[in-house]
Amino acid sequence: MAPPAAKRKILVVVNPAASSVSSTLRSLMISALATRFEVTAAVTEAKGHAVELAEEAAAQELDGVIAFGGDGTANEVANGVAGSAVPLSCLPGGSANVYCGVLGIPRDLAGAVRNLLRRADDWRVEQVDAASVNGRRFLFTSGVGLDARILEGVDARPDLKRRWRQWWFVTEAGRTISADYRFNPPSLELESVETTRGVAVVVQNGRPWTYFGRRPVTVSKNAGLVTGTLAATVVGTPRPWDYPSIGWRVLSGRGSEGHPRITEVTASNFSVRPLESDSIDIHVDGDHIGRFDEARYSVEAGAMRVVC
Repeated sequence: MAPPAAKRKILVVVNPAASSVSSTLRSLMISALATRFEVTAAVTEAKGHAVELAEEAAAQELDGVIAFGGDGTANEVANGVAGSAVPLSCLPGGSANVYCGVLGIPRDLAGAVRNLLRRADDWRVEQVDAASVNGRRFLFTSGVGLDARILEGVDARPDLKRRWRQWWFVTEAGRTISADYRFNPPSLELESVETTRGVAVVVQNGRPWTYFGRRPVTVSKNAGLVTGTLAATVVGTPRPWDYPSIGWRVLSGRGSEGHPRITEVTASNFSVRPLESDSIDIHVDGDHIGRFDEARYSVEAGAMRVVC
């Protein structure tokens, strides 16, 4: 009789501050995974800690690293395993869990755990495009200008983000547009084959851009995980009444292409620079990462390994 196959070794990186993560759920999830995997769980203690934990797992050549938290946790894990053969997967514990949806993983925890347990006997590692801005890897979206400013405000109140979820984003978007982007908004330019000016650039390496509850929100229909390119949507200089029509387009699933204030650019690398100031806001996968004098974007085809 053949001996039982050895369990695959995985690290589960847990963000205890994520909106849907509790000690009870964490214990139940780890117990379930331990029936099919050799599981090590590590709890993050500060911003950036998930990067360090994932780097250690990559050095040990584990079979996989599972991010249990929001999209920010998945982003940090992706940066930790960058350049290694260790794949990333994720379990939903945040307010949106967009990357789970992008990969086709259920966005509810029970469904995602069942999906991962099925993968124990069918450990298929897929290769998808690896995108980065100023050397920081992102999984599905990044942004410069308006949407990054909105997310800075969203991140400043994690308590309201946890409680109100997408409605807190809508509230902060309205406040930011009214205060800083209604008249004479700060502008920027995207430089690729041609130069395009606007007030915001939404960059996608996958679809959807985000979710509003259960509804996927579409900005660019040209985005994909295995295209070898990035889809950049440049929002021109909208008039105050243009914002509702742009919002309706993306929420309805039509995407922003075709709107008179929108320009779509598809390229493997490009840069974005401010026009009236010395720096611009940047976010990656929904987390504001600071202000920079330039945003340099690139994508490496098939360089990211995932299990979904």
